[in-house]
Amino acid sequence: MSAIVHDITLRLDDDVLLYPGDTPPRVRRLCSLEDGAAVTASELDMPCHVGTHVDAPAHFILGGKNVSDYPLVAFFGPATVVHVSDARLVTAEELRSRGIQRNQHVLLKTQNSARLGKRKFDPEHVYLARDAAEYLASLNPLSVGFDYYSVDASSGAELPIHRFFAKQELLVYVCLDLRSVPLGAYSFYGLPLRLQNVEGSPVRAMLIPSSSSA
Repeated sequence: MSAIVHDITLRLDDDVLLYPGDTPPRVRRLCSLEDGAAVTASELDMPCHVGTHVDAPAHFILGGKNVSDYPLVAFFGPATVVHVSDARLVTAEELRSRGIQRNQHVLLKTQNSARLGKRKFDPEHVYLARDAAEYLASLNPLSVGFDYYSVDASSGAELPIHRFFAKQELLVYVCLDLRSVPLGAYSFYGLPLRLQNVEGSPVRAMLIPSSSSA
């Protein structure tokens, strides 16, 4: 029996949700079999932080780790998808009630998931309270995953939650598409491109229920 695989990666096209100021991914056809060329070839141009991607500490703090400073095993492993019901704020109080296990990738499914199908960034998105970030860090997570571009409030120009995670050397996955993913335990894969000395990378992220066999 084949394993159930949840693809939690946003599709990269002209309609992908964009953070303010970012440019959409562009694919340019370099040559084509239809035009008589020997091969069809294309060129991809996009920022490292568009769509589903992983942020390394160097994105937020000087001297922080880049993606290439982490071993490959940092980008996959046991995970839990946690539901957050509050429409505006992820708090430590709510997270404590979810029984989150230590040493896992913790993926937060919030009301942001309903915003993922819209190209325009919503500044009223759900974000993390400081006590929630501290609680998550206390669980020694393998990473923190979120279903929107920022774990900080749009008004938080100093990005305090991102910087806090960066100082903990935590990888943070953003724009995870958890809309059709049930809550529970999984194996998570969020493999970045093998880029050197870069602070973030697009990923193809997926979840396999822990009860399924490959």
